[in-house]
Amino acid sequence: MDLEQKSIERLKMASEMSLQHYGLPLVCTYSGGKDSDVQLELFIRSGIPFEVHNSHTTADAPETVKHIRDTFYKLELQGIKCT
Repeated sequence: MDLEQKSIERLKMASEMSLQHYGLPLVCTYSGGKDSDVQLELFIRSGIPFEVHNSHTTADAPETVKHIRDTFYKLELQGIKCT
């Protein structure tokens, strides 16, 4: 099993636990960086229910803030809750 599939399987397992124990979907924390984009793509590919959260700081570059807003807009069009 490659690393992508291994990551997706772990997300599915974590999702089942979260839904069973808390009745809530997993949360994908998102900074707008490259690592966050990869993590977000894994959440999407896994097919699990999830929400995306970003903690806006005043230290982010304007380009990063724009990228986050654009990404959140696209996710919300897909029915994914973004905060």
